[in-house]
Amino acid sequence: PHVTRETYEADHFVEKWLNPTNLGNKALATQHLLGAPYFKFASEEKIIVQWQQLASHGRWVDGQDKTRPVLCKIDETSDGRSWMQQTYVKVDGQWRIQVLEPEVLYHTGDFQKIRRPDEKDAGNV
Repeated sequence: PHVTRETYEADHFVEKWLNPTNLGNKALATQHLLGAPYFKFASEEKIIVQWQQLASHGRWVDGQDKTRPVLCKIDETSDGRSWMQQTYVKVDGQWRIQVLEPEVLYHTGDFQKIRRPDEKDAGNV
């Protein structure tokens, strides 16, 4: 409910989601698992596919060498279950994402708390 529909240019989308407060947050270990796709609609110009998702987030213990994650410890977790509908359209012969429609079902843990920036990156946000 707190996420509104937004439109992005490609570079702005990458800048927003790969910054230290989102997917570029080095303090988080994140894994997204997708369920089997359900193709709701498919034509030569448009595809609509639906997925179930499990997003598992873990926060590394501060101060660890994250370049060797197998040796690091996780001390906070938050998992999210959601459903996603993606619409793809063909533009100049290339498939492009037109719309991403996530619907969060629930979260365990406190995702907003564990997604805080890494202590080293906190001054750069």
